[in-house]
Amino acid sequence: GLGKSTLLRIIAEREPFEGEHKLGYNVNFDFFAQHQLEALNLKNTILDEVQAAATGKTETEVRNVLGSFMFSGEEVDKKISVLSGGEKSRVALAKTLLSEANFLLLDEPTNHLDIQSIEMLVEALDAYPGSYVVVSHDRFFLQRVSNKVWYIEEKQIKEYPGTYEEYAQWKARQEAELSATDTPAQLAK
Repeated sequence: GLGKSTLLRIIAEREPFEGEHKLGYNVNFDFFAQHQLEALNLKNTILDEVQAAATGKTETEVRNVLGSFMFSGEEVDKKISVLSGGEKSRVALAKTLLSEANFLLLDEPTNHLDIQSIEMLVEALDAYPGSYVVVSHDRFFLQRVSNKVWYIEEKQIKEYPGTYEEYAQWKARQEAELSATDTPAQLAK
């Protein structure tokens, strides 16, 4: 409710806003949105769907990435229409990771994923050569993939230059200090 997904949509040029939007030189982004599953072609096989997004990648490269998302062998010939929500999410994430993007915008990428799939996404992001911004409520996932935290406070974006775990500890100390300084008279106001 603070505008995290809206911020990603603004960066992805999918949300109107006032102000200036300027990407860096040679930045090519791809946006994984919460509704990405709806954009999959239900008539395609998993391999066809991902291969269509993997410009310049060989079938072997595509199969390797699909294997890291638990699609191997004959499974890649399954139609998108028969997949579960989690499987569709893994297909959509594989498509995003195989795109030509060097900057990924990931809005709640762990929705519909089980723990094993989240682990695979963490490994894929660790190996990803570009940059990414993630919006997520999954603290375990954030602890594994973040090295900087942007948070929204008083309608402003603020930055914490460390991991999510460091941010959470810092925030807890701040809140403890604030509550320690509050007197009963101040609380009554």
